[in-house]
Amino acid sequence: MGATALVMAGGKGIRMRGEEKPLILLLGRPLISFVLEALNACREVDSVVVITSPYTPATTSYLSERGYAVHVAAGGGFMRDLSSYLSRERDGLFLVVSSDVPTLRPEHFVEAINIARVSTARYLMFVLPLDLVAGLSRRPTIIRHGGAEYAPTGLRSVLVEGGAVPDLSSPSYVVFPYRELGVNVNTPEDLAIATSYFCEEGGDKNKRIEGGLMTWHDKSS
Repeated sequence: MGATALVMAGGKGIRMRGEEKPLILLLGRPLISFVLEALNACREVDSVVVITSPYTPATTSYLSERGYAVHVAAGGGFMRDLSSYLSRERDGLFLVVSSDVPTLRPEHFVEAINIARVSTARYLMFVLPLDLVAGLSRRPTIIRHGGAEYAPTGLRSVLVEGGAVPDLSSPSYVVFPYRELGVNVNTPEDLAIATSYFCEEGGDKNKRIEGGLMTWHDKSS
C-alpha cells in the first residue's frame, strides 16, 4: 500500500507581498509544479490531492484545469486545513508536502514513506540540522530540541487508523540528512536564493551529514 500525498497550497502569502505563492515563477515555472512533478514520478505515491483555500483561488483554477484533485479548505492555516481534510478521509497513510520546497525529489518521498511504515509514531515531521542548511533560506523556521536547532524539510507523514486523526500538535521528529531540502521559498529573497541554487554547479549543494537518521518525540517542541 502506498501513500496519498497532500500538497499544502492554501497560505496567505503575506511574505510574498500578497501573491499566490504556489504560482510564483521559479525559472519560468510555477513553484508548485516542482513538487507535483516529483510526486508524479514517485512510485510509492498512489494519489495526489492539493489542499488550497479561499486565499489561493488562482491556484485552485490552475490545478483543476490540469486535472489535479483539489480540496478547498477554509483557510484557517496549515494545521487547521490539514486536520479538517484528514477528519473526513478514510484510514491510510498520508504524506503531507509543502508546495514551497522545490528541491523535493521522489527519493525523499520514498524514504519518508518507508520510515513512516515502520515507525510506531502516527505523526512524523522530517527536519534538518539548522547549520546544515545555512544560506538556503532567509528566515527559516527554527525547531529547538536538546540544545540543537533544526529546520523543517516540507515533509510530514500522518497515519489515520480507525477514523482517528493523531494529535497534530505533537509530532515525532525525524532528522533528515539532505541539505537541498533547506531551500524553502517564503520571501522574494528566498526566491532569489532558490534561483541561484538551481543555477549553480558543483560546490556543496548536495552536502550530506554523516551518520544515520535520528528520531525524537517532544510535546513541548
